[in-house]
Amino acid sequence: MVIDGLGRGHVPPGWMNEIRALVSAGVPVAVVSSCAQGPVNTSYEFSGSLADLMSAGVIALNDISARKARLALALLLSSTRVKRWEKRWNA
Repeated sequence: MVIDGLGRGHVPPGWMNEIRALVSAGVPVAVVSSCAQGPVNTSYEFSGSLADLMSAGVIALNDISARKARLALALLLSSTRVKRWEKRWNA
């Protein structure tokens, strides 16, 4: 899952429980900045901040749009599935 974070990569505090549950379930979660330029930033520490997201296991992606991040994640997940499938059939 790719989150197009607010500002430099933040989310509403009410999202944190669900995000932690997704990460705990093994779902890859990444966050990007919705700003036109610049990376995500851990300057602030509050519930829903990038620092909070990273402590929950979310992957921070710098200088990449949400669209590009979703494409990269889709490619990564598809290649991982192919490798698992190959292992199962070649065992």
